Parts: sequence; structure tokens; C-alpha cells
Amino acid sequence: MSDTTAPGPLTLRHVAWGCLLVALVALVVALLAGGGSPQPVPAGLPSAGPAVGWALPVSRLLTDLTGLVASGLLLTVAAFLPTSNGRLGGVAVKLTRWASYAALGWFLAVAAQIVLTLADEIGGSVGDALAPGVLTNFVTEISQGQALLAELVGVGVVAVASRFVITRPGTAVVLLTAWAALLVPFLTGHSGASSQHEVAVSSVLIHVLSVSVWVGGLGGLLTVAFVDRRLLRDVVPRFSSVALWCYVGLALSGMANAWIRLSGPLDLLTTGYGRLVTAKTVLLVLLGVAGWWHRTTTIPQLTGPRRSGAFVRLAAAELAVMSAAIGIAVALSRTPAPVVTPEDLSGASPARLVLGFDLPPPPTFVRVALTEIRPDALFLGVALLAAALYGVGLRRLHLRGDRWPVGRSIGWFTGLALLTWATSGGIATYSRVLFSAHMIQHMTLAMVVPVLLVFGAPSTLALRVLPAHRDDAGPREWLLAFLGSPFVRILANPFVATAIFVGSFYGLYFTSLFGTLMGSHWGHIFMQTHFVLSGYLFFWALLGIDPGPPRLPYPARFGLLLIAMPLHAFFNIAVMSSSTLLGNGYFESLQRPYLTDLLADQHLGGSIGWALGEIPMVMVVVSIGIQWMRSDERDARRFDRAADRVEAEALASGDRGEDADDELAAYNRRLADLNRRDRRNHP
Repeated sequence: MSDTTAPGPLTLRHVAWGCLLVALVALVVALLAGGGSPQPVPAGLPSAGPAVGWALPVSRLLTDLTGLVASGLLLTVAAFLPTSNGRLGGVAVKLTRWASYAALGWFLAVAAQIVLTLADEIGGSVGDALAPGVLTNFVTEISQGQALLAELVGVGVVAVASRFVITRPGTAVVLLTAWAALLVPFLTGHSGASSQHEVAVSSVLIHVLSVSVWVGGLGGLLTVAFVDRRLLRDVVPRFSSVALWCYVGLALSGMANAWIRLSGPLDLLTTGYGRLVTAKTVLLVLLGVAGWWHRTTTIPQLTGPRRSGAFVRLAAAELAVMSAAIGIAVALSRTPAPVVTPEDLSGASPARLVLGFDLPPPPTFVRVALTEIRPDALFLGVALLAAALYGVGLRRLHLRGDRWPVGRSIGWFTGLALLTWATSGGIATYSRVLFSAHMIQHMTLAMVVPVLLVFGAPSTLALRVLPAHRDDAGPREWLLAFLGSPFVRILANPFVATAIFVGSFYGLYFTSLFGTLMGSHWGHIFMQTHFVLSGYLFFWALLGIDPGPPRLPYPARFGLLLIAMPLHAFFNIAVMSSSTLLGNGYFESLQRPYLTDLLADQHLGGSIGWALGEIPMVMVVVSIGIQWMRSDERDARRFDRAADRVEAEALASGDRGEDADDELAAYNRRLADLNRRDRRNHP
């Protein structure tokens, strides 16, 4: 048997059809066991019928499976397969073509899901859903239909682009499009539907991304095994580390979702929804055992001749278990949860209609700083992941005996702690209610957190600990390619970074965009993300601790700061002196019973922005001054070494009459000429 074929009678077609069958069986059993199967409706009420009731979850399952296959194949090509100077080889090209076919199936499944969802919503047949104007209104006016239409468009782009992509960066762009299409349906929903809306939607986002990378990546690896088994020796170890992080993210986000929808541990055994969650948990534990077996047994065997059979068989079984878990997950979305989120918001407070939660009590220092916590799973997950990765890097440096400045570690972890507090602590709760609290959060995220994170020098640490690979398919190579990419060179240009950083203050607050983003959970997430990224980009371009595009000379950096500081101060002065409420009526709609003078609170926010904004700027000025001083000291030491070298060479050659012809000697001759000229002019 050739080394490029799969072991035994198992084929890729067997694996694909087997996983599909397992997923369908798991879906049907879970729907029946959990109570999510189509139920008869009371007489007189419209009903789509059992055919639509069963076809809808099946279409959802096919959407998820084909989306995972397409994104997994693209991920394998973009991240794990070796390439030649970034151009795709034979196996990679074959996988992108198969990704195109999978995306075509994904497209058809989403189209079917749109029609079936509409039929289920209106309680009619498929023909009723396809009636003129009905379908158009659904995909253009209703948020759920708009999300499905956006997914359909994104999938269409993936299907077409996958046919023509020929480079690794191009494949990465198509992969990002596929991930965006996967996530779009989860970004809709009324903010008032749950008192833990932030945790719910953010944890689902982490859950979907983890599943996409883990399940899709494993599917891509298994495909590689049936195309050319020799590549597994290089590809599998790269995927293994990523899979571990995905497993952790999947487990934590699943726990967060269960915590929201279950009233207590007993629900895991006494309710249909809880039993399905328990079944998913059991499957997750089995997958963890399979991952441990891979790491200890099957992956080490890949280094031997023709020993990939055990890996392929276990990976195929693992993929079947994952398919069953996906079937149960689709059934969960159709199964009533023990903790029912309120659909009738007729008696809800104005604040709850806007925020998704009732107003917090009047602010005090303890409440703002400590007690009124609303965890945001997305930023909390990002902070934990960043802390863990940095800690792994420090450990690797320590094990090999290298040193890392303590100040950089303190800066990084302090920045992450402030990021967590600003997005999940009491200030995050009150930032949705008070403009002054919002400005505290804004200044923390845009100016304090980025400075501390830049001081942490994460790219430098990563480049010191990540191993180099023979090809360009490793994290170190990806990081270097990203830092040197035209995209980063443009954004990291100090003038561009300054324009983005300062311009966003005016473009956000002095337009209707601020009120629009504040009224949506994802709009709020977008603002917070923009604050952190734009601040990091600005201070990274100025401080230049991590490697990146060429930096400005130190006098020019000071000049740029002298431009940015007055612009920032003027923005806050404009807020302090404004007689118009910002936010396009957002804060008025909350009807809060305390601090009712909205304009006074806005003026306070401007004062806070001015005060908090100048402190980080002073820190940056001091840092640039220290860097400049150290740069001069390094230059002086370099000149001293050059002078010593010239003197040593002159002594060795016996030539003491003239200086050697180098830069330092020329400089000394120039000084001597100036001295003689001064003596002639001033005897």
C-alpha cells in the first residue's frame, strides 16, 4: 500500500457519509428526547405542519455541517499546510476546490433555511413563504431574515473565491469571510430577551469560533490524510496546540450558556434541555480523552514509517462524535430551556427595552468599582487567552534560562486586568447608563490599557519563544508576515494611526453614530474593540517597542504628540461646553431616576476625559524621552567602540600620524578645521 493512501478499507467518502448519518440520528433522537420535535398546535392557530417542523432543523444541521467543512478546509490551507513562498501547492489547491464545493452546498442549505424559517414564522407552507413580497419583506425588514441573507451573500462569496484563490494570504481572507458568514446568524436578537444578554451572545460567539476551528480543522486534517498521508507529520502537531485552546474555549463557553439557561444543577437530569446539555458534556469529555490519546500515542507514531493508520481511525471516530454533538446542539436550539427568556416585554422598564437589563442602583464608588458586575464573555475570554499565552511565553523563556524585563510583564498583566474591569466590572454596567461613566470606560480602554499592553511587548516575546519552521506555515512566520504586510505598514504609519485615533473621537461623538452604537450590544462591543485597537495602534506607532514598520525619529514623535494632545484636549473642551446632548436621544430614553441632569453629566464626562486622557500622554512623553536618551547612549557607545578600534588598528600598523579614514576620523578633522578657522577670524 502506498504511503499516500488511507489505511484499510476506510475512505474519505465513508467518513463523510458516516458523520452525516450520525449527526442526523443524533438530531432526531435529541429532538424527540428533549421535547423540541414539532408539536401539534391548538385548533384555529396557523401551523406550518410537521414537514416544515422537521425540515427546518435538518436544514440548520446541513448549514452547520457544510459551513464547518468549508471553513475547515480553508483553515487547513491557510494555517497548517506548507506552501512555497505563500503560493498554494497541489494538495492545497485541491482542498480549496473542495472547499468551494462545500460552500456551494452551504449556500443551498442556507437558501432552504430562509424559506423554511419564514414558513415556520408565518405558520404556512413553503408555497406561502415563496409568495410574492413575503420572502422579500422577510429578508429586508426582519432582523432574522436579514442575518440569513447576509450569511447567504457571504457564503456565495466564499464559494466563488475558493475556486480562484492561489495564495495563502488570499485563502486567509476567504476564511475570514467564511467565519463571518458562520457568525452572522448569532449576532441578531433583541437585547431585552435575556437579563444575561452579554454573556449569552458573547459566549455563543466564542463557542461557534471554537467549534469552527476545532471541528473544521480536524476535518481538514482528515482530508489531508486521504490525499497525502506524508503531510500529517508536519500538519498534525501544528493543529494539536490550537485544538487544545479550542477545547478549553468550547468547554468554558458551553458552561456559560448552560448557566444562563438552567435554574440549577438538578435541571441537568430532570429537564429535556438539561439532559441534552448532559449528553453534550459526555461527548465533550470523550473528545477530551481522544485528544489526550492523540497527544500521547497517535501523534508520536506519525514520525515512524507508515504509522498514520491509528491517527486516521481515531480522528474519524472523533469526527463522528463531534457530528453527534452538532446534531444535539441544533436540537438544543429548538428545545425549550428551563429558564425561559421573556418574550413579552410589554411590562418592561424603558431601560430594559434598550439595555436588556434593568437600571442599576444609583452609582457609588463601591458599586462602580466592584459590585455591579456584568461579565462580558467575549472580552473576558480574550483577556484570559492573552494572559495564558503570555504566561506560556514567559515559562518557555525561563526554562531555557533567558531573562525578560519584569516591567514588561507587569505592564501586560496590568493592562489585561484593566481591560477586564472596564468591560466586565461595575464601570461597564454604568457606562451604558451614564455618559460620565462611559467616558471613564472610554479613556481606560483607549488610552490606559493600550499603553500598558504596548509596554508589554507581546510581539517581541512571541518572536523570542516561537520556533522557526522550514516553510511559512508556523505562528512565527505568520506573525512576521503580518507585521511586515502592506496592511500593517499603512495602518502603523504614525500619521495614519494618529488620524484614526484622534479622528474617531470626533467622528463617533459628534454624529448620530454614538447613539446608534450605544443602543445595541454589538454596537457597544464594536466601540470597545475600536477603542482598544485604535489606541494600541497609535501608541505602538509612537513607542515602537515591538518590531514593525520604520519608526519616526524621536523629535518627530514628540511633534506628533504635540499635535495629538491639543486635538484630544479640544474634543473634551467641546464636550464640556456643548449645550446639545450627545447620543441622539439614547440617554434620555433610559429615563433614569438619578442624576437626571443629563447635560451636567455630559459636562462631567468631558472633564473626566480631559483629566484621564492627559495622564497616559505624559507617560508616553516620558517613555519616548527615555528611549531617546538610551538611543543616544547606544550611539555614544558605538562611537567609542569605533574609536577604540581605529586606535588599536593605528597602533598595530605603527601609523600614529594620521587618523584612519572612517566616520569618526572625518568628524574629528572637521572639528579641527572649524577650530583653525575660528582662530584666524578671531586672533
